[in-house]
Amino acid sequence: MTSRFNIAIWAGNDIGGTEKAAVLFAVELARRGHRPIYLSSPGPRDAALMQGNVRRITPPGSASALAELLKTEQIQVIHQYVPGYPHPTPIYDALRLLGTQRPRLLETNIFGRLEDIKNDPWIDFRCFISCASAVQAFRRRRRPLNIGALVKSTALYFPVAPLDYAIRQRPRRDEIRLELGVQSNETFILRFGRKGGKWNRDEVRVFQQAHRRNCSLRILLMEPSGDIWREVESGQWGDGILLHRAISDFDRLAAIYSAGDLMLHMSDWGESFGFTIAEAMQHGLPVITRSTPWCDNAQVELVEHGVTGYVCNSRSGAAEGLIRLAADTQLRLQFGAAAAQRINLLADINHETDLLEEIIRHLVFGEQLREILQRNQELLRFQSNFAARERRVLESELPGMKIAYLRGASYGAYRNLRAQIGQLKSALKRRV
Repeated sequence: MTSRFNIAIWAGNDIGGTEKAAVLFAVELARRGHRPIYLSSPGPRDAALMQGNVRRITPPGSASALAELLKTEQIQVIHQYVPGYPHPTPIYDALRLLGTQRPRLLETNIFGRLEDIKNDPWIDFRCFISCASAVQAFRRRRRPLNIGALVKSTALYFPVAPLDYAIRQRPRRDEIRLELGVQSNETFILRFGRKGGKWNRDEVRVFQQAHRRNCSLRILLMEPSGDIWREVESGQWGDGILLHRAISDFDRLAAIYSAGDLMLHMSDWGESFGFTIAEAMQHGLPVITRSTPWCDNAQVELVEHGVTGYVCNSRSGAAEGLIRLAADTQLRLQFGAAAAQRINLLADINHETDLLEEIIRHLVFGEQLREILQRNQELLRFQSNFAARERRVLESELPGMKIAYLRGASYGAYRNLRAQIGQLKSALKRRV
């Protein structure tokens, strides 16, 4: 008889990728007969949780109340989604109160950081959301990544949802494009996002360069930063740019993906997984992205240069990639088919949940890890060629690579410093 587990998922309830992954895993666990509860405030994921038979409970604010809830619900495993640096949460104090009767704690590390040293002893198992993020986490702490270091860790990819709705939308592709003001003969480029620090002007600069050479290009920017939004509205970046607010209507989002031809993603902050990239690939869109070894860089794991898109290191390289793909429908379709095949293999929800279940059985019953050992071997193989992936570029970019990397590294260091100062300020406020 297959065991069923009581699992508490501690995550947010917004429109971001972390919340999407947490809900997808929770719903799949419930479908398999487990009893997950989702600890979060109300939000746009409530409908998916309810439809998936997952109870959402607003988490108690105190450690004692949380400990009581965990006892009442007979929780065996807590699955928490955390940034990897110190953050306020009552979980660790609740575990301390429960003592030897505490549930096991499984961590999904979102940003590839191993900086929460104080609470690290409470973690029974840790998952990184891509092989790239795992490699970078150990690199940042200057710790060797080998089979011994992975005794309590692995890479568990954020899963992509089945495409039933989007497939039904495909026949409406031209209709949706017309709704957005895009003609059937235009190449429609997507850049999805939301408010946050990952936006910069390189996407509009790249588009401007490419648009001068091919006026049939159009791009949709979803929720760019306020300054970019105002500049586009004022006409500073020329014609062909559509602006769209971030939406929580996930069916509509899937339909817009289906209306696109390719994705441009030039964040200089990078991705520890990259849900918008993964979903674009799943919809059969080639992706043009930037390598950011100075920050998160999972986008070079998702996008295979010259196979599913292009990994670039300069604006001119990205513009060249846009021109190539816009001019060659067959190449675009070839890259798009390869992209869909790759992401469906890499982030398959059934396989990733199989791995998650194996971890849970290991934590509760001490069962031997088998599939996880194979995943960790894959992770170590990935580590050996990660640096090469980070440096695959278009031929035209080779002369300027060093300059591009130095410029990016200096900017990355600046952004890291700002983030550290922000964390320090938050910590000081909590102590006051």
